[in-house]
Amino acid sequence: MPRLLAAFLLLCPLAGAQTPMEKLAALFTGHWTVVDTAASSPVHPKPQPRNGEEIWHTLGGGAPLIEEYRSRGSDGTWEYDNAAIWWDAALHKYRGLFCADFLDHACDPFDVEWPQETRRLIVMSGSYPQKGKLYRWREDFDFSTPAISRRASISPNPVAI
Repeated sequence: MPRLLAAFLLLCPLAGAQTPMEKLAALFTGHWTVVDTAASSPVHPKPQPRNGEEIWHTLGGGAPLIEEYRSRGSDGTWEYDNAAIWWDAALHKYRGLFCADFLDHACDPFDVEWPQETRRLIVMSGSYPQKGKLYRWREDFDFSTPAISRRASISPNPVAI
């Protein structure tokens, strides 16, 4: 009996350990209400906000983490995109794939950075070609308060390709 108790005590801490995907999914999983607002630009001097939702969930087995986004503009048009994020055990980092009908390639990879010293700030960034121009984007997710903050930006000056 003492050996069984010793084995149990040694293995208990392992039972509570989370995989990298479980840690990420614990923060993101859920149904989010989204109001996207854009900064004014010469092309869009008074951009109207888009209202929509994001649904974050994992597939069977806990990976990948899926984002399903949709929003509706003031003109009634709908915009959709999806992303998948997974843990690359060989490279010891998260990786992502962003897909949308407005992308030239349909899907493009992106980076996911989660510095463990911050614990609550996750940065996703990448680029995509659209109609002969390359756009760079970045999203910062701040989980340090109960109200999750998400700040997204797309390069205002795309590069011709």
